[in-house]
Amino acid sequence: MKKEDLRQLHKQLLHDRNLLEQEAESNAQVIAERSATLQQLAESLEARERASARRAELLQQENTRTDELSTLLRTRLAQLQKREVN
Repeated sequence: MKKEDLRQLHKQLLHDRNLLEQEAESNAQVIAERSATLQQLAESLEARERASARRAELLQQENTRTDELSTLLRTRLAQLQKREVN
């Protein structure tokens, strides 16, 4: 190869390397942005799961209290019915 051909090849290789470096930087930025977004989504999902678990716990407590009240009312009804019979 002639010196001029080598210079042109060298110039092209430098240009290609610069393009690749720019693309790598761009890809790194995109990956960082996506990573941050995924982290936010994960945190949001965790918060929703905690809220859902808390709601489920509150519903369970409410159901337990409703069952207790129902039992109490049945007992009182039975007592009243027994008094009426006597």
